[in-house]
Formats: sequence, C-alpha cells, structure tokens
Amino acid sequence: MDALIAAWRYLPGQINPNIIEIGAFQVRYYSLMYLVAFALTYFLVMHRIKDEKYGYTAETIQDLMIWLIIGLILGGRLGYVLFYNFDYYFHRPWEILLPFDFSNGIRFVGISGMSFHGG
Repeated sequence: MDALIAAWRYLPGQINPNIIEIGAFQVRYYSLMYLVAFALTYFLVMHRIKDEKYGYTAETIQDLMIWLIIGLILGGRLGYVLFYNFDYYFHRPWEILLPFDFSNGIRFVGISGMSFHGG
C-alpha cells in the first residue's frame, strides 16, 4: 500500500502537460480544456435558444461569448498577478500582458500564469 501511495504522490510530476510541441509552439491540455469548455457552452446555449425560444438572437449570444472569453482570460491572468506573483509584476507592470522579456534585450516568452480555482 505504501508503494501505491508513493506512486500516486509523484504521478503529477511524471505527466507531460503538452499535447503537441512543434518548436517553441506548445498546445497544453489546460488550454485544450478551455477550448472544449467554450465550444461546448456555445453549442449548448445555441441549442437551447433555438429550441426554447428565449428571445435572444445568435448574434447576441456570440457577442456575449466573446466578451465572456476575454473576461475569463484577463481575469485569470489578473488573479495570477495579484495572488501569486504580485511583487514581481509590481516592479514590472508592462509584463502583465506583454509576451516579451526585456531583461536581456527583447525575447518572446509568451504569457504564462493563469489563476483558476474550482470546487
């Protein structure tokens, strides 16, 4: 039983978070699940407004979904900045949304760090 507990404890360190890597381009499971959630929510809502006649148009739902996605991404990034790495970004506020590192010239690093909490 101890061996099983030890294996379970170290399992997350053995999982590769990337689905696909092509050079510096990476697709992670985390981002794939966000895309699946957005698409599934969109199709379910579109199905319900068509069948149940809520009075919303497809354009209204599409606009709402775009703003919800933007708000979720910016809110998650802001949560990461405020709760996990505030001191770093307090001294480098331009790096909150810019995907570049300016410490040794200009280098593309992407935007990493997005906070989410589930129950």
